[in-house]
Amino acid sequence: MPTPHSPELEGRIATALKEAGVLERKITKLLEEYYRFETLWKSRTRGVVTGLKTLRQTVNGEAATLRPLLGRLRRLSSEGAEELGSEQAEFVQRICTFLQCSNVPSQETSWEIVKRCHGLHRLATHFSRHYSVGGGSACLLCNPASGTGILQARKCPPIGHQARRQANKEVVWVDAVVDDGKTWLRIVSVSEKSLLFDMAAGGWDWDAGDDHKEEGRSGDENEVRLLEGTLDQGDEDDDDGISLVVMVRRLVEAARANRHQNRIPRLHIVLPRITESSNPEIARLIRQIRGMGRCRGRNGAGTAEVEIIVSCANSPFLTASCPPVADALANLLPKKLANLTSTVNLDCTVLIALVSDICHMPRQVAASKVAFQKYASQQLLEELTDGSSLVAHLYPALRSRRLVCTPTAAAQFWEIIDTIASPTEATRAAAILPRSPGQGRADPVVELQRLSEHVVDSGLKLPIEVAGPPEGTEERFNVQRLVERGLLPTVAAKVASSPEISELNRGIVFYGWVQGITTVTCNNTLAKQLMRLVDECRTADEEAGPNVWVHPVTRALLTKGKRGPKDEKSL
Repeated sequence: MPTPHSPELEGRIATALKEAGVLERKITKLLEEYYRFETLWKSRTRGVVTGLKTLRQTVNGEAATLRPLLGRLRRLSSEGAEELGSEQAEFVQRICTFLQCSNVPSQETSWEIVKRCHGLHRLATHFSRHYSVGGGSACLLCNPASGTGILQARKCPPIGHQARRQANKEVVWVDAVVDDGKTWLRIVSVSEKSLLFDMAAGGWDWDAGDDHKEEGRSGDENEVRLLEGTLDQGDEDDDDGISLVVMVRRLVEAARANRHQNRIPRLHIVLPRITESSNPEIARLIRQIRGMGRCRGRNGAGTAEVEIIVSCANSPFLTASCPPVADALANLLPKKLANLTSTVNLDCTVLIALVSDICHMPRQVAASKVAFQKYASQQLLEELTDGSSLVAHLYPALRSRRLVCTPTAAAQFWEIIDTIASPTEATRAAAILPRSPGQGRADPVVELQRLSEHVVDSGLKLPIEVAGPPEGTEERFNVQRLVERGLLPTVAAKVASSPEISELNRGIVFYGWVQGITTVTCNNTLAKQLMRLVDECRTADEEAGPNVWVHPVTRALLTKGKRGPKDEKSL
């Protein structure tokens, strides 16, 4: 530590002041961009950015610590050397330590890397390595005996001493989930020197280069085989080995256990401080890591392939210039319409939303001062406060697409309309879905616009077509025959037999599944049930469920008074 009254101490103060100013500017820039992105996200999605609050709290915490330290440091800088004593010297040492240990530079680097991505799903999140947590879970990691890739009902091991949270090594950290949920981004700031030391401590075979390939095997095949040996070595403690390899192995296990829309996410490992071509041993390790998704994990847990991308400092991902802030933040907005097909299958909840007075004329309804049911009042308040859900979400999803529904969905829709709809809702219903061919209006969009406070999208292809099997039959698909013909995956038979899915919803969803088109619904519970059933019942890793797109808000007809038993029928 420098002695008081020394030029060295004054130099330390000047250096600390400069570094603290740099950190302050980094904090200001990060918080501004976080706020800007959060505002943009809310304006487009009406939701929150999962994980952003955690990142913002971390930066705010460091800002709260830095402000008084920086103020005192500036006062010391303005004092003469004769005023400086041992207490000030100790303070300078403390602030230098704080500046060296700050997480803000690392968080800034991570945010700059995230801004190169598209379709953000969530930030700063954890995933379990186990399929699920709690009694009755089906976990391959805890049931390696089958080795079939088929989930078996077996409880995960105890999570500590009756603790509800999983042990640290049973979960993995992911910096961001991007590509609308398809990719996990993991940023590792290890340096080349640290990685080489870790490789030596972890038992890296420095001699297993190109001269040690097995006869008859390609270089990549041999390296994957060598890495399998690395994965399988060790005892009960799976922390043994090279830290980077252990981390990727756990990420692979977690990716297999946490599918997105029934599909395993890919892993994107970013090493911003590693240049892949600078060291042949590091390059060999990275090649092996790229093949880890094809290996069986330790103890045989998981056999499904996981795609692994590794980007180093000299990769195109990092060497390409980062987009301007406005473009980068816009790119991070979710691209929720990417998977919609050119023809979409509408269920009853969407048909109701398309004709509801709550959606089309909220100001007029509110001005009437009529007392409505609690759920209708809440939906009306949302439309008045947040703006039109049709304009923001549903119209863009349906624009320029062929709109169809099943006969049973149409029949159920008209039963509801005849029972509880207002006159304006019934008029809209006749415009978008005529009771029989030839009864519709000449221009349904013009008719909707006449009865709406909002601009109706001119790209809507109305009226909706009634397609599919004859009325009353689509809920009784011969699923087994469709599976045998290859029109449905094997898992569809088990999904069809589940009592969780109503006959009406089963018919609507299976029509879209067989036709290979997107089913559009407001029923988020139904979508989650389908994904869970497919995950639990699949017979092969590649099996996926129906393509379902969920309109993010639920809207009802403007019903006054108490609903009757018929009106309470589940959709």
